Amino acid sequence: EACESTYSQSSNWLYRNGKALFMTEDFSNALISFKKAEESEDLSDDGLRRHIGTWIRKTTLELGNSSVGNINESIFMKKEPVPTQIPETKIVAEDASSTAATEESAASSEAKNISEISHDYYQNAEFVFLSILKKKIKGECVVAFLDNSLDISFSTGEKFFVNLAHSINKADCSFVQTEKKVEIKLKKLEQGIVWDVLSKEQASQKTVEFKPSYPTSNPKKKNWEEVDKNVTKEIQNEKPEGDEAMNTLLKQIYQGADEETRRAMIKSYQTSNGTVLSTSWQDVKDKDYEGKDYVSPPDHFIAKKPEY
Repeated sequence: EACESTYSQSSNWLYRNGKALFMTEDFSNALISFKKAEESEDLSDDGLRRHIGTWIRKTTLELGNSSVGNINESIFMKKEPVPTQIPETKIVAEDASSTAATEESAASSEAKNISEISHDYYQNAEFVFLSILKKKIKGECVVAFLDNSLDISFSTGEKFFVNLAHSINKADCSFVQTEKKVEIKLKKLEQGIVWDVLSKEQASQKTVEFKPSYPTSNPKKKNWEEVDKNVTKEIQNEKPEGDEAMNTLLKQIYQGADEETRRAMIKSYQTSNGTVLSTSWQDVKDKDYEGKDYVSPPDHFIAKKPEY
């Protein structure tokens, strides 16, 4: 029994148990199992640690999507400390009158930028989940939530400041501290907005122009001269068929011919009802295609007057 109890608390068993609970859509208990696996003393495999971290993020997102951000049953969403040897944590929310002054003082203090510490973040439509990774966190951690920034202070005197890329609803933000990380839940002020970056400094380095892919009522200017030119070109490139092709060919030959050639073409083609076409005036000047020199059309064809 002792061996069975020890195994049931091992990181490997807790990890597998969390996956099984996740597959049954019991996301709250799955997250608790993954969290216990992450904090287990026997967890020494870095590969397993990464897998557990990935499943924690997946489970947190599932909880966020299914319960519209109120993940009260999971350890991550509790504002009180995790029931271990971790001391009590504090959440500080500045009132509106002191927000500006606090942000200025934080920015000008010795607080380090968030880029100087290992961190990771992911998000859903309503929340941003920020993880501050730090080995052997001791003592009390204080997190101050401001309208547009975040101030994190450790008991060692080390401070980190985040000038957020977007505004947050500080009243609905929370965090939890463990021995190895501080996990922070930020409520987006504008829900549904995707945070491409976490801080304003990163946003200033990455300016993206967003072009709507949906129809708009704004009038779109057209170069009608270019449109007309393209239409004319298309008409010229169209290949005529049947009688139209024959007439087009005759017109091209006629336009490039001299006077005698034109006379020969007109007489031969018109008087023979289209059965003869000659470009030699000497051959056709004495011909009578309507009488003695009449030429019958091929079988299945009907002679008719050409159109000009």
